[in-house]
Amino acid sequence: MKTKLQNKKYYIIDIAIILVITGLTIFYLVKNGIFSQLQSLTTMSIYGIIVLILMMTAFILIDSTIIYRTTKMAKINLNYGKCVEAYLFGNLGSAITPMKIGHFPLMFYYFSRNKISFDNSLKIICLNQIVYSTTTIILYFVIFLLCAINNTIITVLNITIHLKYIALIGFIFNIFAISLVLAMSYSKKFHSLIINICSWFLIKFKKITSKEEYKNEQMQKMSVYKQQIGFFLKHFHKFLPSIAIYFIYMFLLWGIPYVIYLFLTGSTFNLNDYLFFFSLNQTMSYISNIIPIPGGTGVAEFTFLTLYSVVFPENLIGAGMIIWRIFSYYLPFIIAFIIFIIFMCRKRKSNVVSQKNQLMHAHDCYKNRTRIINYGISTKLKNNIFLTRLNQKSIIKYSKSYKKVNYK
Repeated sequence: MKTKLQNKKYYIIDIAIILVITGLTIFYLVKNGIFSQLQSLTTMSIYGIIVLILMMTAFILIDSTIIYRTTKMAKINLNYGKCVEAYLFGNLGSAITPMKIGHFPLMFYYFSRNKISFDNSLKIICLNQIVYSTTTIILYFVIFLLCAINNTIITVLNITIHLKYIALIGFIFNIFAISLVLAMSYSKKFHSLIINICSWFLIKFKKITSKEEYKNEQMQKMSVYKQQIGFFLKHFHKFLPSIAIYFIYMFLLWGIPYVIYLFLTGSTFNLNDYLFFFSLNQTMSYISNIIPIPGGTGVAEFTFLTLYSVVFPENLIGAGMIIWRIFSYYLPFIIAFIIFIIFMCRKRKSNVVSQKNQLMHAHDCYKNRTRIINYGISTKLKNNIFLTRLNQKSIIKYSKSYKKVNYK
């Protein structure tokens, strides 16, 4: 119970931080005249808005499809609608926590509220994480090759940045992360060492109370993770559609700034320009995710204005940033939050109905029990009366026959 209350407290603090930093960001942007460009928003046609809405809808459906395919491969009964809700819960967790660390915990919470066991929930999350990590490694390698071949360079604040090195850092980091997980899964000594170090820090900062409980929980998680890694490698061909789908998801997500650029400037589509925007977005996502501010609030806005100033016209960069932030963060966050509220209200209502049904069932059982007891008492009394009369008749009959015998 304490952990749940602590988690709620942290989420509330994160939301408060988001609101405060958003307010400070708006104040800074207004002070620097960024919002004076709002009139340029009118250059965005209705078709551009429709395309962005369709792209945002595609993000939700694509990621939900990956979750749905994972549940089917893990033989867990979860319909597609619930997979969409699970994705939105995860998206809400990402939006209100630093470095998106709340994504999987909120998904886990959703699964538990839908009466999916701990092991099955962990299976879904592990398999999804494996798909995401595998696709990300391939993606960063592709970006590295493209940037290396085209020698993609940008100059920001008089600093020259080779984007191929940014992609290479992402590639190495993801390789290192997967290698670490594999080492922890298949080496008990290494896993115990990591757990002991983590538990020491967590106890020191009062994040956990029992070292043994924490170690047992982590051992259970890594056991499930090891099983799912083996399952993934054994049935790798079955996961290829999910990897391909997520690859498309990332290209659409990181392509949003270019779509906004096209509709604001009226330019025509160019593949090289798209790939350049795509490479810029990977740099921006690095900076936004590394700095531990919930939702990347403030950091994302300033990073966009800094990096995309090399391609956006000066009079459109503010409008581009506002539209990008709305469709990449605020609108998905609002949708996810509304679904979260509806889900919680629905669950609370179902709990009230369930409790009412239980009370009614208990009342009916009590009434039936009372009837049975009364029936048993009345039956017992009737049986006693019947036996008494039967005994009386038997005694009279016996006495008469006895007299007859004696008489003879």
